[in-house]
Amino acid sequence: MTSVQGGLRRGEIAVYSLAAVGFSARLLLAWFSRGANDAALWEQFGWQISHFGLRSLYDSEPWFTHPPLMGAWGFLCFRIAEATWLPFPALLKLPGVLGDFATGFLVWRIWQRRSGEAFGVPWRAWAVLLYAFNLDAILISGFHGNTDSLCAMFCLLAFLLQAQGRPLGAGLALAASLDVKLLPVLCVPLLLLQQRRSRDASRFAIGLLLGLVPFLYVVPSAGAMAQRMLAYGGNPEHWGLLALFNLSVDLPRLGPNAAWAAEAYHRTGRYLLLAIFVGLGLLQRWRPRWTQLELGALAFSAFLVFAPGFGIQYTVYPVPFLSAINLRTASFYGLTAGLFAATLYVAFWTGGSPWFSLFTGPYPMPVPLLGVVPWLLLLQFFGATLERGLRRSAPPFSDAYATV
Repeated sequence: MTSVQGGLRRGEIAVYSLAAVGFSARLLLAWFSRGANDAALWEQFGWQISHFGLRSLYDSEPWFTHPPLMGAWGFLCFRIAEATWLPFPALLKLPGVLGDFATGFLVWRIWQRRSGEAFGVPWRAWAVLLYAFNLDAILISGFHGNTDSLCAMFCLLAFLLQAQGRPLGAGLALAASLDVKLLPVLCVPLLLLQQRRSRDASRFAIGLLLGLVPFLYVVPSAGAMAQRMLAYGGNPEHWGLLALFNLSVDLPRLGPNAAWAAEAYHRTGRYLLLAIFVGLGLLQRWRPRWTQLELGALAFSAFLVFAPGFGIQYTVYPVPFLSAINLRTASFYGLTAGLFAATLYVAFWTGGSPWFSLFTGPYPMPVPLLGVVPWLLLLQFFGATLERGLRRSAPPFSDAYATV
């Protein structure tokens, strides 16, 4: 028995060692690449902040749609890069890479409480390994040059703390995600509706407000900041429903209607997303049939299925939630979304080294066809998870219904 136990321990250590290779790949990719357009924009933002200040950026730069704390990070990266030999893109990507490390730890903690093993190794180790080598997560944190991976980690943490009955922590974690990007504002009503006592709602609100303290620094520019951040809805790229509308523009009879539908959906689709998030919150409050992690996975899969605007970096948001509840779907989605992202980066590569992909127009055909597969996977997952929850006759336990 001692020999078997030692073998199990060695097998698990071997899996964790292999996972470390996957996480290290993010650091290497961040170091040896420049990234995509966002990396170049952030370097410009850092220069502008160092010369004119953060507040002026909200008044003068239409592309700066980020919270002030990330603006401060961009400024710090620029100053460090100026004073040292460290490249700006690698510094900029560091929070996203560290966010991926933290996500791997959260996935381990979630699967640690679940029984089962394969080849003598517990599922918690396999879950970390699969996340470590998730192609989409690797490319977005290690290459792209934005902060979405960090934001996605804080979103997972918020729903995990809510599942543990810690509303104050859930509010703080959600606020931390909003300090990174404004996108998770859709989760505010969703998580607020999960507070079943006024005391819990107060704690959640306190945590949310405490975490938003960094926004006070730019209060003099609050109007311009709100206008920039709330008006931004992503790009009308070939993804999901927008791809269907965009690619129908040249059809003889459907063309004019498709063009109108694409423009209208890009402009107003955010209200559909808000309605979906609020609807999920009300449904879970009235008839709780999903775990909090399943609820988060439903929300972020719906975000991409019905996205009225798109950036390739958005594909990372469902990955932490899928890795927490369904390893098979997480693996297939990560692979297909990662291939879609990699093909886009290659299509827009400017040549030379370090690798830089300059997005200069709509996604060229046939690259958008690769995006159909991860979109359909999310659509299938959303529908199946929604239906499975509605069929349940009782509220689920926190650690039940995870699948491999």
